[in-house]
Amino acid sequence: MYPRVKTYKNKDGSERQYLFLVATKRIGGQVKQVTVANLGRLEEARQGIPDLVEKLAKFSKKLRVIELSRDMKSDWVKEYGPVLVLRRFWEELGLARCVEDCFKKRRLRFKAGEIAFALVLNRFLEPGSDLATHEWVEGLYGVEPVEDLNQWYRTLDMLIEQKDQLEHDFFSVRKDLFNQEIDLVLMDTTSVVYWGDGEKAEKILDYGYSKEKRFDLKQMVVGIFMTKEGIPIGHEVYPGNTNDIVAFREMIRAVGVRFRIRRIVIVCDCRVVSQKNLEQLERDGYSYIVGMRMRHLKEMEAKKVLVSEKMMPVTRNLRAREVKLGGRRLVACFNPEQAEKDRAKREEIIGRILQKLKTQGLKSLLMHREYAKYLSIRAEKPQLDETKIEREAIFDGKFVLDTNTRLTWKEVVPPAPQKPLACSSAAAKAAGEAASSTHRPPLEALQSCTSKALQTKNYS
Repeated sequence: MYPRVKTYKNKDGSERQYLFLVATKRIGGQVKQVTVANLGRLEEARQGIPDLVEKLAKFSKKLRVIELSRDMKSDWVKEYGPVLVLRRFWEELGLARCVEDCFKKRRLRFKAGEIAFALVLNRFLEPGSDLATHEWVEGLYGVEPVEDLNQWYRTLDMLIEQKDQLEHDFFSVRKDLFNQEIDLVLMDTTSVVYWGDGEKAEKILDYGYSKEKRFDLKQMVVGIFMTKEGIPIGHEVYPGNTNDIVAFREMIRAVGVRFRIRRIVIVCDCRVVSQKNLEQLERDGYSYIVGMRMRHLKEMEAKKVLVSEKMMPVTRNLRAREVKLGGRRLVACFNPEQAEKDRAKREEIIGRILQKLKTQGLKSLLMHREYAKYLSIRAEKPQLDETKIEREAIFDGKFVLDTNTRLTWKEVVPPAPQKPLACSSAAAKAAGEAASSTHRPPLEALQSCTSKALQTKNYS
């Protein structure tokens, strides 16, 4: 039903309007409007409509709820979904128990374990300084606000004092939790840049090879220990000018003392670890997984290693196979989706080159790294080289991992998200030139879960 106004003309030319309540019905195979009620002259009906609507609303449950909500007000709105998800991870991984045990012997007048959880929560969702975290927590439901900012600093000091014990306890809890024999640890390093002078941390901050390409900033090197399922069990921090080989040697010593691990696999970036360093690692008896520089392969070697037709499916977006080349054990991987992206990018670059060949000179084109690899010089003029273009197409969507481990080739390649190997992110990164895995990392999956977070409201 719906209202309708009908207009009628009087004999003197003036108009009068009536308000009707009508309904649409099918009569004799035709749709017609049927008058349900005549509410009278429009001018008179307007005066009585508010009372009529109010009386009719008593027969509608939806309108009754709306009417009741008019007397309610929201005092605050806080985010709850991310807290709920992260706390479940925090408890089921055994982190809550490890942190509480760490603080148990101290006579604290505040809940340091809850503050530690809030710090981790902040790093996942909205990383900021301690002061920013102190203010940010007030907007969350399910996390107790901290009144004194110094309690944040005290908690951080206690955590760093108990770092080794915490990591050892978590390592032990994880073995018990999943009933696993952990005899394989994967290691990787990354650099963390520092904004500022860092005068109070001169021993740890220094200039070095920056994986974030910020060579103008001081940094520190962080080494991570991970199980083969991708669960971190420890970390070490080194001066910013420490190279990967020195860091790995220190990490191997630390992991042997603290965790008594029988096997260690080093996962490192091909841009940092040279062939000479790899040979040194082998002489020292260490296992490794590194990305191989595919473009250093000779043409015949590349065709042998990168034949995608011989690769076996690993996941929906990944195929791989093992190849022996000159005494080296390689695992070649192919991602069809990434291959399509690489092809489209190459065609877009070639299109730009064709436009610039008409207007720019030889020097400006050859100085551009992306353009130079598709060009050759003939009669002192730059031209597109079809041979180079065909060779570049061989690498579309592919990356190669070089390893001396006894792991199967399926354990070496980046895995499916439901059972990620620790070498997935590091090895994909190590591939350097074409290492692109379409698998979502745990953090991204978690953020996806919490993007539809609940909002808890308090009504009074």
